[in-house]
Amino acid sequence: MLACYYEFRLRWWLLFVAISYYNCFVVAQTTIQPLNLQVLVGGSASFVCNSAENKTWSWYKVDRNFNDSKIWEEGTNPIPAYAFFVDGQRGKSRFTILNTTLDDDETQYYCKCGSTSNKTTLEVIVGTKLDKSYPQCEADFTSLNTKNKVTMTCRANGGYPRPSLQWYRNGEILATQEDIVSNKNDDVAYFYEFTREMTVQVETAVYTCRADGPAVEGNQNCSISVATPPTVTIIASTTYFNAGDSLEFACIVMSPWNIVDYKWTVNNQSLTSTNAIFKNDKSTIIISHLQSEDAGKEIGCNAITSSGLNGNDSVIISLFDIDQKNNQFQLITIVVGGVIALALLCVTLFLLIRQRQKQNRTNKTTVLRTTSIAQGAPLDGQDFCISEENSAYGNNTSFPISGNPWATLHHYYDHIDVNGDQENVPR
Repeated sequence: MLACYYEFRLRWWLLFVAISYYNCFVVAQTTIQPLNLQVLVGGSASFVCNSAENKTWSWYKVDRNFNDSKIWEEGTNPIPAYAFFVDGQRGKSRFTILNTTLDDDETQYYCKCGSTSNKTTLEVIVGTKLDKSYPQCEADFTSLNTKNKVTMTCRANGGYPRPSLQWYRNGEILATQEDIVSNKNDDVAYFYEFTREMTVQVETAVYTCRADGPAVEGNQNCSISVATPPTVTIIASTTYFNAGDSLEFACIVMSPWNIVDYKWTVNNQSLTSTNAIFKNDKSTIIISHLQSEDAGKEIGCNAITSSGLNGNDSVIISLFDIDQKNNQFQLITIVVGGVIALALLCVTLFLLIRQRQKQNRTNKTTVLRTTSIAQGAPLDGQDFCISEENSAYGNNTSFPISGNPWATLHHYYDHIDVNGDQENVPR
């Protein structure tokens, strides 16, 4: 019985020792990041160590010949080619190699703060940096309202070795299989393009494309926000009314997101069911018993999505009696005035043409009669006489025409003249 008791105590003691050792190992372990690093010649290389032990920090280097040496200890002056930093809580230390050279290639580094970290390897390569203007993000929102899809493209040009491009949504990395990776099979031009189907959960998401690699200096990224507000249009058969009329307005929304509420306003004051009738989940309203003092008021609609995105539109209503009738009267006045002016012009032209035709007809008749007299042919229905003193034709003979006391037929040597109008007619 006693043996069993001691055996039981021993088991609990061993379990306690194992747990304590495990906790001490986990808490006391010093870690280093990154474990492998590539930089271009002339660039900087930084490593960070974390430790929960409040001990003295030190850094070590292992060269390509596996020679191990201490390069810095807390409290001593650093080598000019290096930079060291310990945070205020002493739980983190950063080591930076300034202006790396090919001599730094394939060297290893580790740190100590009570416990020793793993070793990290530095690789220094010859290449070209990615221009600071890259990467560049583009988005095609043309199909967003109809197909709930957005095509996003992340582009980069240059940089060697070619940087990698990775998409993140709200800071979380997107799986590679969601992307369509395209390039020109070289290290010059390349891009990542992928199509996202928008849902309520991602309507406010921010998509970030980040470039990574030795050719990238610092944090080079670009972002696209798909938080596009709804497109709202108010539709109404008319915005004019007479006193006592009703007007109906429909709020038409184009958006891939779910619309959870419609807010109607009059001059930015909320409309309620006491002064309006709501239809179709509040997307349509009827405002009744409008009065003349309602003219000039602004009717507005604000469509709101589940995440708070909103779009709005507004129209102005007008009193039909004042505005519409005046406009119609002005239009009628212009049209009638134009018709009257055109008619007067036509009548004037008609009278002038008739007068001209009548004058030409009179002149032609007189000439014909004169010609008949000169040739000895009598004029039907016309009496004429020849004065006794001029009863014989001579070089200068006058024939008064009885039908027209003011008209005189003059005979000259070689022609006949009626009232001084000479007509070359043979005698």
